[in-house]
This record gives sequence, C-alpha cells and structure tokens, in this order.
Amino acid sequence: IFGGVANEQNSINHNRPSSVRWGILTLVVAMSSYLVVNAAHFFKDLVSLIGALTSVPLTLLLPAILYQNLTNQTLCECSGLASYSLLLVALLFMLCGLVGAMSSIELDWKHHGSPFACD
Repeated sequence: IFGGVANEQNSINHNRPSSVRWGILTLVVAMSSYLVVNAAHFFKDLVSLIGALTSVPLTLLLPAILYQNLTNQTLCECSGLASYSLLLVALLFMLCGLVGAMSSIELDWKHHGSPFACD
C-alpha cells in the first residue's frame, strides 16, 4: 500500500527515458526556434514562411483527410483521380508559397544583412 523503496526505484527508472526524451525535444525546439528567428529577420517574413508551410495543409488537405476518415474510405477507394489531383494541387500551392516566402527572405537578407550578422 505504501509503495516502499522498490516501487520508488521502479518509478525513477521508468521516468529516466521520458526525461531524456523531453530534454532532447526541448533542445531541438530551442535550436530550431533560434535558427528560424535569426534566419527571418522581419516578422512579415516569418509570418509568410509559416503561412506557406501551414495554410495549404490546413485548408485543403486536412478537411479531405477528415472526410475520408469520417466515411471510412481510404485514398484509393475514394475517387482516386480526384484525391490524387487534390494532393498534387495542394503540394503545388504549398511549393509556390514557399518559393515566394523564401525569395522575400532572400531579398531582405540582401538589403538588411545576412542571418547571424551583427550589423
């Protein structure tokens, strides 16, 4: 009922992998945040980059995936050509947005200095 020393040792050993995983994930998030903030000097560039990477999947792909899950259909069962066309168009839109965002960031680098520059 009270647990004792053996149960405390088991709970410590089981939490060690979770603590290591949490530490690694925290380090990865911190480093990627540092890189993104220094790569995109201006807020508008950061917003355009995030928008290019997330708006198409959230507005075009997620509703289609949720509908297929709701109706218990797979990609092949649900008019295959239409599903693959939607996927192709969504990827094309995302690529266009990503190219536009990256070109805007590159122009700002040329005019205002490169990332990690101490101007």
